[in-house]
Order: sequence, then C-alpha cells, then structure tokens
Amino acid sequence: ATATFNVFSTLSATVTASGATSFCTGGSVILAAPAGAYTYQWYKGGVAITGATGVTYTATTTGSYQVKVTSIAGGCTAMSSAVNVTAVAAPLISPLSATSFCWGGSVSLSAIVVSGAGTVTYQWYKNGVAIVGATSATYVAQHTGLYSVRITVGTLTPCSIFSASTSVTEWTLPNPLVSFDGVYLSTTTFVSYQWYKNSVVIPGATSYRCHNTGLGSYTVIVTDIHGCQSVSPAYVVTYITPGPPEPASTNGLVDVTISGDIRI
Repeated sequence: ATATFNVFSTLSATVTASGATSFCTGGSVILAAPAGAYTYQWYKGGVAITGATGVTYTATTTGSYQVKVTSIAGGCTAMSSAVNVTAVAAPLISPLSATSFCWGGSVSLSAIVVSGAGTVTYQWYKNGVAIVGATSATYVAQHTGLYSVRITVGTLTPCSIFSASTSVTEWTLPNPLVSFDGVYLSTTTFVSYQWYKNSVVIPGATSYRCHNTGLGSYTVIVTDIHGCQSVSPAYVVTYITPGPPEPASTNGLVDVTISGDIRI
C-alpha cells in the first residue's frame, strides 16, 4: 500500500510597521503580517483583539502588539514577536516648588512625557508666545504668566502636542514708607513689623508705628499677606517734639498719668 504525507513548511510570523510606532494621541500606525493563504488573529498585551483578523491592523493606542498566523492548508500556526506602540499623550507640567513667590524668586517647571515616546523635542511658551531658547525638558519661570510646553514626537513624520497651561505668580515686594510726626514714626499697614534704630532691633517695636527713642536713623522691616518682606528707606530723626511716652501695660493693667485735679 502507498501512504501519502504532506509536509508543510514552518511558518514565520513577523509584524511590519508602516511608520513610526510612537506618535501623538489621535495618530495611528498600520501593522502588517505576511500575506498568503493564512488566517490571522491580532493580540494586544497577550489578549486577542475582537474582530482583528485581517492581514493588517491599525494601532491607535499604547500597547504591545502581536499576530498569530495560521496556514489554511495545514493548520500550522506561528506567533510573531511583539511590536511596542506608544500613543503619546499631552505632556504634564510638574512644578518643582511653589508657583507663587516673591519678587526675585522662581519656580522650575518640568515637562513629564509618557515613557516610550522616543525622540522628543520641547518648546516652552509664556502666554501663548514661544520663549526664545527655552527648548529643554525643564524651564525656570521667574515672572507672572501662563506657561505651557509643546512637545514634538519623532523625526521622520513628527507630530506635536501641547500641555495644559500652568499659572505662575510673582508677588511684588511691599513698599513701606516711613513718616514722622515729631513723636511717632509710622508706616502703612502690613501683616507684621520690626523697627530698627541705627540697624539695631528696637525691642517690642512690632507695630505699624514706633515711639522714637532719640535722634538716629530708623528703618522698619515689614511682611505682607503673601509672606514677602522688604525694608523701608532709612528715616533720619534730627528733632524730637516733647510728648508723653506710650502707656506701659503690666499684667493687663494700664498706668495712666493725669495732670490736674480729678474727682472720683
């Protein structure tokens, strides 16, 4: 008797990408399996993709893609190696410190890009206008404004995507001005005060006004509602108008001195 054997060639399944496998969200890449007398099943992350049974598959989301090829004649199968696809979402801006600061301060802004994005270039913007030379992954913002970053992904067929804006606020420093009425030195209203005479702290002088303690150069350091501090220009007292000292308070009692007769 004669026996007939059919020996089928070993299958080799490979995946070919039509373009860059890293692209901006909203883009895609076509993945192709070998053409022939085969059936196909595409997989993402090791899980079969429902309905993905063609010789090509259009990948639009991040994942690891494979294809299983089965010969129609002999039923032999082969699984391809994985192809990693990255759909790059809009970058996030991560401030490395507080985004509000006093004049002279700054905040470092860092662009966070999803891993696997491949070749990425950066351009920072302030109030919608590109900042000249700001093309690294971080930017040091020193002034009030809305900051954003645009990333460009890939080189052959690059795509670009913007981050959301991050608000940065630079508070102006307080501007304390000192006046003198002959008895008291005063400044405008702030949160806290410390008076100095000839650069030496005046103990207890922590109000908006200070009783003069004699001729000399007076300054006051003030703090505003944002925590910003500033020192006033020096006010040089060259004369003193005689007057009573401020009442002293002891144990909640106030000592009052009255000239003339009183009736109780």
